[in-house]
Parts: sequence; structure tokens; C-alpha cells
Amino acid sequence: MSVSAALMLAGCGSERSSDGPVRLDADIRTATVESGDTLELTIGEVNSSIGDAWQLGAVTPGGAVTIVDERYEGGDCASGAAGCSDGTLIWVIEVEGAGTVTFDADNCYRGACPGDEGAEPESERRTYTLNVNG
Repeated sequence: MSVSAALMLAGCGSERSSDGPVRLDADIRTATVESGDTLELTIGEVNSSIGDAWQLGAVTPGGAVTIVDERYEGGDCASGAAGCSDGTLIWVIEVEGAGTVTFDADNCYRGACPGDEGAEPESERRTYTLNVNG
């Protein structure tokens, strides 16, 4: 499906091609999309060997977003090797429904998610808001 989405920026420097997915990242956290659109969310550089573990957190309403693919680009060593980057983590997300959708991307660093007792400062929660036209 062709993306007919217009970004409403929460920051600057948006990326969007006329025939590709809407792109979100650590700075761009708000977009207007059509139900059924595909988004690419660039989490950023991830190093699982030191404890980075990104996962989809809370989604409101439930089931409105689904991660359909997860990939790494530009890693500097073999997967799982200690002390080097896995690369830039990108989630491909499908959006369903209509209305306002919020979802969290949580870095549960070394097993502790943001808000957990004893969570490391590296644990992080990013909240994204989508205005979905159905």
C-alpha cells in the first residue's frame, strides 16, 4: 500500500519518500497516517552485548500497532560478539484502526525496563503518537 501520510513533526529533519513508509526516530515521535500504513521506526544503535534490549511497550488502544519486521543495519561485528555494535535497530510497524494511537519503545537495559525498581539510567522509554485516519 502506498503511504499517503503527512508527518506532523515533533522535531525537525523528517524523512519520508512519496512511495515509502513514514519514518520515525528518537526525535520524530508524532505522525499522521492512514490505517494500514507501514512505518519504519529507527531505534538507533544497539549493543546487546552490554545489555541493550529494545521491545514494544504499552500500546493504546491495544493491537493498533504490530512490529512485522526487525532488522539491524551497519553492525561492526558478528551477531552476539562482545564489545561491538549490533548496528542500527529498525522496526517495521503496521498500523490498524482509526483515531489516536500511542505506543512505547522501551530499552530494558540489562533486564530492567524503565520504571522498574533498580533500573539502570540507560533504561529508556520513548513514547510515539500516531493520528490514524481510518
